[in-house]
Amino acid sequence: MRSTRILISGWALVLAIACHAMGQDPPAGISSAKNGPVAPKRTYSVNAKLFSLGSDQSLDSYRGHGGSGSAGPGGTLVLESPQFRVAIMPIPRDNKFLVAVKVETITESAPVAAQQREVDLTDLRPQTIQLGASPDGRTYLLALSPEVVEPQVPKQFKPAAFRLASMNFNSRVIVNDRDYVGTVGMSDGEIAWLDIPGVGHVEFSLLHLKDGEPRGVLALGQIELTGPDGTTIALSNVTNSTYPQQLPGGPYRVWVRWRESTVNIAQFRELAKQQLAEIKQKGAAGEMYVPPQALAQLEQMAASDRPQIMASGVRAATADDLAP
Repeated sequence: MRSTRILISGWALVLAIACHAMGQDPPAGISSAKNGPVAPKRTYSVNAKLFSLGSDQSLDSYRGHGGSGSAGPGGTLVLESPQFRVAIMPIPRDNKFLVAVKVETITESAPVAAQQREVDLTDLRPQTIQLGASPDGRTYLLALSPEVVEPQVPKQFKPAAFRLASMNFNSRVIVNDRDYVGTVGMSDGEIAWLDIPGVGHVEFSLLHLKDGEPRGVLALGQIELTGPDGTTIALSNVTNSTYPQQLPGGPYRVWVRWRESTVNIAQFRELAKQQLAEIKQKGAAGEMYVPPQALAQLEQMAASDRPQIMASGVRAATADDLAP
């Protein structure tokens, strides 16, 4: 089978070259450098919904049967109710848009009969056809709505559009392999930062940061950063790109700017106590509501001597951020 394809392809190439040499266009279906790439063609699809209405044909009597869906040329959509099924098959023919509708019964008490018909949707107007009726006057209907699918012109692939250096986090943060300091949820930034009292204000990126050092590694969706004094910060569940996914390959170098934290742990505790007192005061005055569980967590943070995330974020890299 493979050799047959090669022969046909070779014959087409020879024919195209011969036609070009004679100043003629090759036959239809043969592409040449003169003609350029073949433009994609417009296609059509049909949206279908199976439903029924009571004898009074009111909206209140509406019932759906078998859901809804769509199909394009060469495809078949099957909608099935407990008593019958309907197959919808678009058939472009002779510059017309036809849809074949085939009804098959599943039970002897089905309210419709087995049938097959073609519906002409060339004028692109929605049509509703009646398939049958039950003894109580309920009619079973199939709504068909044609749709024009405009061709998508191929565009030049641009790797930069995927922004693979952009990072997304839904991550637990662990310091020194033992201290859980919190969870961060942030996305779509080439530079991320954490401010952890007593640990550091840490910026990091897959891009080469000006004044940064290669103190981190990204591998299998986890980033580990190492500070000048040997302190480590690990973040799990890291994805990349505008279309988030775990970056394959690796390990990858992570550039880090590690500075002192904005405040130390003692200062953070004082700030947390002040904030907690304000929240309690507003809660007592009825100005705000804080769930008891959140209030207990704030009290625990204000009393703890362990490091905790004070702030975090992501942002885009600027020219001033990057090494020349």
